[in-house]
Amino acid sequence: MSLTMLTRLAVLFGLFAIAGAIGWFYGPAIGRYIVEAQFSTTVDADIDKRSIVYRLDEDKPLVFVFSQPVELIRVLPQSAVSEELRNKEEGFVYSIQVRLFDGAGEEVARHDLSLHSDAPDRVFATGENWRFFRNRPEIVAGMDDVIVQAPAPVVRSEWRLLDADPGVESVDIRVSERRPLQPSQALSAFRRRSEDEQLDLSRGNVFPPDMMTDEEMANTAANMWRPVGPAGVAGRDYQAIVLYEGTRREDLRGRQ
Repeated sequence: MSLTMLTRLAVLFGLFAIAGAIGWFYGPAIGRYIVEAQFSTTVDADIDKRSIVYRLDEDKPLVFVFSQPVELIRVLPQSAVSEELRNKEEGFVYSIQVRLFDGAGEEVARHDLSLHSDAPDRVFATGENWRFFRNRPEIVAGMDDVIVQAPAPVVRSEWRLLDADPGVESVDIRVSERRPLQPSQALSAFRRRSEDEQLDLSRGNVFPPDMMTDEEMANTAANMWRPVGPAGVAGRDYQAIVLYEGTRREDLRGRQ
Protein backbone atom coordinates (compact mmCIF):
# COMPACT_ATOMS: atom_id res chain seq x y z
CA MET A 1 0.00 0.00 0.00
CA SER A 2 1.45 3.38 -1.01
CA LEU A 3 2.12 6.24 1.33
CA THR A 4 -0.48 8.35 -0.52
CA MET A 5 -3.16 5.71 0.07
CA LEU A 6 -2.27 5.55 3.78
CA THR A 7 -2.48 9.31 4.02
CA ARG A 8 -5.94 9.29 2.41
CA LEU A 9 -7.16 6.59 4.77
CA ALA A 10 -5.81 8.52 7.76
CA VAL A 11 -7.62 11.66 6.64
CA LEU A 12 -10.83 9.68 6.03
CA PHE A 13 -10.70 8.07 9.47
CA GLY A 14 -10.04 11.50 10.99
CA LEU A 15 -13.16 12.93 9.34
CA PHE A 16 -15.22 9.99 10.58
CA ALA A 17 -13.89 10.60 14.09
CA ILE A 18 -14.84 14.30 13.96
CA ALA A 19 -18.32 13.47 12.64
CA GLY A 20 -18.77 10.91 15.39
CA ALA A 21 -17.75 13.41 18.06
CA ILE A 22 -20.19 16.01 16.70
CA GLY A 23 -22.96 13.42 16.70
CA TRP A 24 -22.11 12.39 20.25
CA PHE A 25 -22.22 15.93 21.62
CA TYR A 26 -24.99 17.48 19.50
CA GLY A 27 -27.07 14.50 18.41
CA PRO A 28 -29.46 14.52 21.40
CA ALA A 29 -30.10 18.26 21.09
CA ILE A 30 -30.75 17.96 17.36
CA GLY A 31 -33.09 15.04 18.00
CA ARG A 32 -35.07 17.03 20.57
CA TYR A 33 -35.34 19.96 18.17
CA ILE A 34 -36.72 17.74 15.41
CA VAL A 35 -39.27 16.16 17.73
CA GLU A 36 -40.41 19.52 19.12
CA ALA A 37 -40.61 21.02 15.63
CA GLN A 38 -43.22 18.43 14.71
CA PHE A 39 -45.59 20.13 17.17
CA SER A 40 -44.84 23.68 16.08
CA THR A 41 -47.78 25.56 14.57
CA THR A 42 -45.45 27.71 12.48
CA VAL A 43 -45.85 25.18 9.67
CA ASP A 44 -49.38 26.56 9.23
CA ALA A 45 -48.42 30.19 8.65
CA ASP A 46 -45.96 32.61 7.16
CA ILE A 47 -44.62 34.66 10.08
CA ASP A 48 -45.08 38.43 9.71
CA LYS A 49 -43.85 39.59 13.12
CA ARG A 50 -42.99 38.53 16.65
CA SER A 51 -44.01 40.22 19.88
CA ILE A 52 -43.33 39.63 23.55
CA VAL A 53 -46.36 39.06 25.77
CA TYR A 54 -46.39 38.83 29.54
CA ARG A 55 -48.39 36.27 31.50
CA LEU A 56 -50.73 37.49 34.24
CA ASP A 57 -50.87 35.90 37.67
CA GLU A 58 -53.68 35.90 40.23
CA ASP A 59 -51.33 36.14 43.20
CA LYS A 60 -48.59 38.50 42.03
CA PRO A 61 -49.16 41.64 39.92
CA LEU A 62 -47.14 42.58 36.86
CA VAL A 63 -45.58 46.02 37.35
CA PHE A 64 -44.97 48.40 34.45
CA VAL A 65 -43.05 51.67 34.98
CA PHE A 66 -43.50 54.39 32.35
CA SER A 67 -40.77 56.57 30.87
CA GLN A 68 -42.68 59.70 31.87
CA PRO A 69 -45.98 60.53 33.64
CA VAL A 70 -48.89 59.45 31.42
CA GLU A 71 -52.66 59.69 31.52
CA LEU A 72 -53.47 57.18 28.78
CA ILE A 73 -52.36 53.54 28.78
CA ARG A 74 -53.03 50.95 26.12
CA VAL A 75 -53.27 47.26 26.93
CA LEU A 76 -53.66 44.35 24.51
CA PRO A 77 -54.95 41.39 26.55
CA GLN A 78 -55.60 37.95 25.11
CA SER A 79 -56.57 34.58 26.49
CA ALA A 80 -55.13 31.19 25.60
CA VAL A 81 -57.28 28.08 25.88
CA SER A 82 -57.01 24.31 25.80
CA GLU A 83 -57.15 22.40 22.51
CA GLU A 84 -60.52 20.76 23.17
CA LEU A 85 -62.21 24.17 23.59
CA ARG A 86 -60.84 25.84 20.47
CA ASN A 87 -64.30 25.97 18.84
CA LYS A 88 -66.39 26.90 21.92
CA GLU A 89 -69.23 28.88 20.38
CA GLU A 90 -69.80 31.37 23.21
CA GLY A 91 -66.12 32.14 23.67
CA PHE A 92 -64.46 32.94 26.98
CA VAL A 93 -64.90 35.60 29.67
CA TYR A 94 -62.11 36.74 31.95
CA SER A 95 -61.36 39.78 34.09
CA ILE A 96 -58.18 41.64 34.95
CA GLN A 97 -57.41 44.45 37.37
CA VAL A 98 -55.15 47.46 36.88
CA ARG A 99 -53.99 49.80 39.64
CA LEU A 100 -52.43 53.16 38.75
CA PHE A 101 -49.91 55.04 40.91
CA ASP A 102 -48.53 58.58 40.80
CA GLY A 103 -44.94 59.71 41.37
CA ALA A 104 -45.43 59.76 45.15
CA GLY A 105 -46.48 56.10 45.15
CA GLU A 106 -50.14 56.89 45.88
CA GLU A 107 -52.83 54.86 44.14
CA VAL A 108 -54.90 57.24 42.00
CA ALA A 109 -57.20 54.75 40.25
CA ARG A 110 -58.20 51.11 40.11
CA HIS A 111 -60.10 49.47 37.25
CA ASP A 112 -61.55 45.97 36.98
CA LEU A 113 -61.87 45.07 33.29
CA SER A 114 -64.27 42.33 32.25
CA LEU A 115 -63.31 41.05 28.79
CA HIS A 116 -64.47 38.50 26.25
CA SER A 117 -62.42 36.42 23.81
CA ASP A 118 -63.84 34.63 20.80
CA ALA A 119 -62.75 31.02 20.43
CA PRO A 120 -59.64 30.42 18.28
CA ASP A 121 -61.53 28.75 15.43
CA ARG A 122 -63.91 31.68 15.20
CA VAL A 123 -61.13 34.29 15.32
CA PHE A 124 -59.16 32.60 12.56
CA ALA A 125 -62.11 31.43 10.46
CA THR A 126 -61.10 33.70 7.57
CA GLY A 127 -57.55 32.37 7.68
CA GLU A 128 -56.09 35.86 7.37
CA ASN A 129 -54.93 36.65 10.91
CA TRP A 130 -53.05 34.01 12.83
CA ARG A 131 -51.50 34.38 16.29
CA PHE A 132 -49.80 31.47 17.99
CA PHE A 133 -47.12 30.24 20.36
CA ARG A 134 -44.49 27.72 19.34
CA ASN A 135 -44.30 24.36 21.09
CA ARG A 136 -46.89 25.23 23.73
CA PRO A 137 -50.13 23.32 24.41
CA GLU A 138 -52.39 26.37 24.79
CA ILE A 139 -54.02 28.01 21.77
CA VAL A 140 -54.34 31.78 21.43
CA ALA A 141 -57.94 33.02 21.42
CA GLY A 142 -59.29 36.50 20.66
CA MET A 143 -57.45 39.69 21.62
CA ASP A 144 -58.88 42.92 23.05
CA ASP A 145 -57.60 46.48 22.66
CA VAL A 146 -58.33 48.64 25.71
CA ILE A 147 -57.41 52.24 26.52
CA VAL A 148 -57.22 52.99 30.25
CA GLN A 149 -57.43 56.65 31.28
CA ALA A 150 -56.00 57.92 34.57
CA PRO A 151 -57.56 60.88 36.41
CA ALA A 152 -54.04 62.30 36.91
CA PRO A 153 -50.56 61.58 35.50
CA VAL A 154 -49.27 58.21 36.67
CA VAL A 155 -45.81 56.65 36.54
CA ARG A 156 -46.58 53.02 37.40
CA SER A 157 -49.29 50.44 36.76
CA GLU A 158 -49.91 47.02 38.28
CA TRP A 159 -51.86 44.30 36.44
CA ARG A 160 -53.37 41.14 37.88
CA LEU A 161 -55.68 38.36 36.69
CA LEU A 162 -58.93 38.33 38.69
CA ASP A 163 -60.97 35.51 37.22
CA ALA A 164 -61.41 33.43 34.06
CA ASP A 165 -63.81 30.87 32.60
CA PRO A 166 -62.91 27.18 32.88
CA GLY A 167 -60.70 26.18 29.98
CA VAL A 168 -58.74 29.44 29.94
CA GLU A 169 -55.17 28.28 30.42
CA SER A 170 -53.65 31.75 30.66
CA VAL A 171 -54.12 35.47 30.04
CA ASP A 172 -51.27 37.47 28.50
CA ILE A 173 -50.94 41.20 28.01
CA ARG A 174 -48.93 43.86 26.20
CA VAL A 175 -48.81 47.37 27.69
CA SER A 176 -47.95 50.57 25.82
CA GLU A 177 -47.56 54.24 26.70
CA ARG A 178 -48.29 57.19 24.44
CA ARG A 179 -45.09 58.05 22.59
CA PRO A 180 -43.63 61.27 24.10
CA LEU A 181 -43.40 63.50 21.03
CA GLN A 182 -43.56 67.26 20.78
CA PRO A 183 -45.76 68.59 17.93
CA SER A 184 -42.65 69.85 16.15
CA GLN A 185 -41.14 66.35 16.24
CA ALA A 186 -44.22 64.41 15.18
CA LEU A 187 -44.10 65.19 11.46
CA SER A 188 -40.43 64.22 11.17
CA ALA A 189 -41.10 61.02 13.13
CA PHE A 190 -43.84 60.04 10.68
CA ARG A 191 -41.74 60.75 7.58
CA ARG A 192 -38.82 58.70 8.93
CA ARG A 193 -41.01 55.60 9.04
CA SER A 194 -40.95 53.09 6.19
CA GLU A 195 -43.81 52.98 3.69
CA ASP A 196 -45.28 49.89 5.36
CA GLU A 197 -45.08 51.51 8.82
CA GLN A 198 -46.72 54.70 7.54
CA LEU A 199 -49.50 52.66 6.00
CA ASP A 200 -50.01 50.76 9.23
CA LEU A 201 -50.10 53.94 11.32
CA SER A 202 -52.60 55.64 9.00
CA ARG A 203 -55.14 52.82 8.84
CA GLY A 204 -57.64 54.88 10.82
CA ASN A 205 -57.30 57.81 8.43
CA VAL A 206 -59.62 58.36 5.46
CA PHE A 207 -56.71 58.94 3.09
CA PRO A 208 -53.50 56.92 2.52
CA PRO A 209 -50.16 58.43 3.62
CA ASP A 210 -49.37 59.97 0.22
CA MET A 211 -52.63 62.00 0.39
CA MET A 212 -52.38 63.12 4.03
CA THR A 213 -51.62 66.70 5.00
CA ASP A 214 -48.67 67.59 7.22
CA GLU A 215 -51.08 68.15 10.11
CA GLU A 216 -52.67 64.71 9.64
CA MET A 217 -49.25 63.06 9.52
CA ALA A 218 -48.18 64.88 12.70
CA ASN A 219 -51.38 63.89 14.52
CA THR A 220 -50.92 60.27 13.48
CA ALA A 221 -47.34 60.19 14.75
CA ALA A 222 -48.30 61.90 18.02
CA ASN A 223 -50.80 59.12 18.65
CA MET A 224 -48.24 56.34 18.29
CA TRP A 225 -47.86 53.94 21.19
CA ARG A 226 -44.58 52.62 22.57
CA PRO A 227 -44.41 49.15 24.21
CA VAL A 228 -43.38 49.04 27.86
CA GLY A 229 -41.72 46.05 29.49
CA PRO A 230 -42.41 44.95 33.07
CA ALA A 231 -40.15 45.81 35.97
CA GLY A 232 -38.11 43.10 37.64
CA VAL A 233 -36.18 40.02 36.59
CA ALA A 234 -37.43 37.71 33.85
CA GLY A 235 -38.35 34.29 35.19
CA ARG A 236 -38.63 35.57 38.73
CA ASP A 237 -40.90 38.62 38.56
CA TYR A 238 -42.53 37.95 35.22
CA GLN A 239 -42.84 35.38 32.44
CA ALA A 240 -42.20 36.60 28.91
CA ILE A 241 -43.42 34.54 25.94
CA VAL A 242 -42.91 35.08 22.22
CA LEU A 243 -46.15 35.57 20.32
CA TYR A 244 -45.99 34.92 16.57
CA GLU A 245 -48.31 36.71 14.18
CA GLY A 246 -48.66 35.77 10.55
CA THR A 247 -50.83 34.84 7.59
CA ARG A 248 -52.32 31.44 7.01
CA ARG A 249 -50.82 29.72 4.00
CA GLU A 250 -52.99 29.47 0.92
CA ASP A 251 -53.27 25.68 1.01
CA LEU A 252 -54.39 25.75 4.67
CA ARG A 253 -56.90 28.58 4.66
CA GLY A 254 -60.33 27.50 5.73
CA ARG A 255 -58.90 24.42 7.48
CA GLN A 256 -58.53 24.21 11.24
